[in-house]
Amino acid sequence: SLERYSTEIRKIFTPKEAHRILVQKEIDEVRKKDSILVGVHIRRGDYKSFENGKWYYEDGVYFRNMKKIQEIFNQNGKQCSFFITSNEQIYLENFFGLTIFWKERHFITDLYSLAECDYIIGPPSTYSLWATWYGAVPLFHIEHPECIVKEKDIPQPILFS
Repeated sequence: SLERYSTEIRKIFTPKEAHRILVQKEIDEVRKKDSILVGVHIRRGDYKSFENGKWYYEDGVYFRNMKKIQEIFNQNGKQCSFFITSNEQIYLENFFGLTIFWKERHFITDLYSLAECDYIIGPPSTYSLWATWYGAVPLFHIEHPECIVKEKDIPQPILFS
């Protein structure tokens, strides 16, 4: 029934106007840069202890995946930027060489901004699952620290549109 009533469910869970305005402002600002916007959900906080830290990753895990995504898009003639959402401070120097957009935002603004991206990566989390469902955006789950996105994990419409 989720798909059958998806339009109605999205209407019910549409954020208040103040949040929608902030989301649109964030997305409009970053879309000026590059053709593809990749949302990166860096989940920390409770993930340090949840499931014994199974999906709590250091910045290097995200950085390797982001570099690989950048490489895949560049090989296909596209440029990409990364829109980072997190429940902790992000140190931009850990993502040197990438076009990054991050700042502290309300979690609703972060969540619905993710839903406006072209592609999302992050650890298994209902937060990124909601964004991918709400925005109909493809999602790549980083299942373990050695996990690296491959070209086959990125839908062709994004690569070749």
